Amino acid sequence: MPRNPLSEIEKKLRKEISLNLKKHTKGLTQGELSEMTGIPASTLSGYFAERSTINAGNTQIIADALGIDKQEIDPRFKEAALIISENIVDIYSRLEKPRQQKVYNYAKRQLNEQKELIKQLVYITSTIVSETGILNLDPTHGWDLEVKGSSPDHDLAFQISGSSMEPFFKDEEIIYVQLKETLSNGQIGIVAIGSDVFIKKMYLGEDDLKLVSLNKADKDIVTIRKNSIKLIGKVIF
Repeated sequence: MPRNPLSEIEKKLRKEISLNLKKHTKGLTQGELSEMTGIPASTLSGYFAERSTINAGNTQIIADALGIDKQEIDPRFKEAALIISENIVDIYSRLEKPRQQKVYNYAKRQLNEQKELIKQLVYITSTIVSETGILNLDPTHGWDLEVKGSSPDHDLAFQISGSSMEPFFKDEEIIYVQLKETLSNGQIGIVAIGSDVFIKKMYLGEDDLKLVSLNKADKDIVTIRKNSIKLIGKVIF
């Protein structure tokens, strides 16, 4: 039996998928892509030549092999994500306030449960006593620690000891640091003054550096700029 003619939408979809595949496999032959993915070259050829429409499974396999998101190959995934997002926002906006709060609380619990399931090893450079401490940047000094949730891109990771940055950073919490030589006023950073190391909110004046604890029970620290001051980096979240 003859095949049903393709709709204009299907033709447009195949064309876009073909263009996306060509864009992301530039420098690769279809044979090489077949070896990378395990998908027969004849099947791949159909996608490239717009003779067939790629299925969800092969989209994921190719995306994983190329190190890209499947939305970069098949626009239907991008549209589906957008539709879901718009539907959630629309539904939420039409709920009464008490019901919005219930939706928020439920979503928050789901996110926390998801974070609980994600664990990874983070290399801890040193422990920082939040009041004062000794910082050891020797790469052989640290240790691996399993932490829950995913970590942000960072240069160094430290474990806090002390309470001066509570309630935001608690005792034994892991903080992530981006190495920087300058810091904007009000940012939280790691600074070494002589042999003492602090994690504080920082305010740089014309002649001094003020280190502020988040715990109001602790006094601020003010040091003269001519002292031995070294900014290690900025705490990132």
